[in-house]
Amino acid sequence: MDKYDVALEVLRILYKSGFVSYIVGGFPRDYYLGMISDDVDICTSASFNDLSSIFSCVKNKKHGSYILEYKDYNFDVTTFRRDSKYIKNRFPSSVKFVNSLMSDLKRRDFTVNTLCIDYNGLFVDNMNARIDINHRLIKLIGSKKRICQDSLRILRAVRFATILNFDIDPYLSSAIEKYKSSLLNLSYDRKKSELDKIFSSVNSKYGIDLIRRYGLEKFLNIDISDVVIVDDLCGMWAQVITDNSYNFSKAEKYKIFKIKDLINIPFELYDLYLYGIDIFKVVSKIKNDDIDIVGLYSSLPIKDRDDIDIDFFDICDKVDVNSYMVGNIYLDIEKKIVYGELPNKKNEIIKYIIDTYNYQ
Repeated sequence: MDKYDVALEVLRILYKSGFVSYIVGGFPRDYYLGMISDDVDICTSASFNDLSSIFSCVKNKKHGSYILEYKDYNFDVTTFRRDSKYIKNRFPSSVKFVNSLMSDLKRRDFTVNTLCIDYNGLFVDNMNARIDINHRLIKLIGSKKRICQDSLRILRAVRFATILNFDIDPYLSSAIEKYKSSLLNLSYDRKKSELDKIFSSVNSKYGIDLIRRYGLEKFLNIDISDVVIVDDLCGMWAQVITDNSYNFSKAEKYKIFKIKDLINIPFELYDLYLYGIDIFKVVSKIKNDDIDIVGLYSSLPIKDRDDIDIDFFDICDKVDVNSYMVGNIYLDIEKKIVYGELPNKKNEIIKYIIDTYNYQ
């Protein structure tokens, strides 16, 4: 059984136990569009105690949100609720549990995310989500102030429009324009999470155009004036970051800042050898270089220092100096081989060391 089938089984178990429940969120929308999704969330009239009495493994998170483990799958489950006053343009100060699906749907951000699926696998559409999906439209639920309440909704609107290739409703556009400065209160981690999805989308150009259209750059602290679309997330970030506000993993940071460096210097074969084909394919696309990166990389006599037909101890055997100087000799040999100036053969390398550094 896949995750969707297991989720329907969970709904049927809850129904037989006297509780109303639905699959909600992105999955019903994507399912209706014929898109594959593994993001299966459940909302229900059951409380945490109710769920714990029915299922063996339920973990309590916060604000009426739980993780249900069932048949090797994890499901995010929420109890029907209504949010209270928001604080810091992001979080509700508290939630009130309700028995009404409609009340729960009204607290959500956009109509396209209100489509539900019941335990029979049938769509439940209390807010005409399918009409807006059919019209490929991202439409706000409630008043414009809901954008100010939770500024993440601005980026979510751009992200959904980008990924789904939908338009943004004029009323929502007006709300974004009015409250876009509230993005200043949004954490950079949340900004990055949404921008990652926008930059990774096949429609990333559309997403960038929307960011530019609404003038969000200064509130996101990015510069998208000269972005070249590449199918590499780090390649996108390398072009837009302006300082160290965003947090990246060690691997992301290395790749991003290496791409930034290489964009601004002429192509060198040794750099291709040193940093690899993946980074240079991105750099070449950004710079619009007419260089056969794949062919050049394939023709390299070595791809790694371990490929050199001599090692540290072989050099030490011919050079009676400290390890720092041995390292410099190693680097010299490496570059000579990469540029085709020295064959990668042990006897040739040893001869070069003797002739160049006058050691025997």
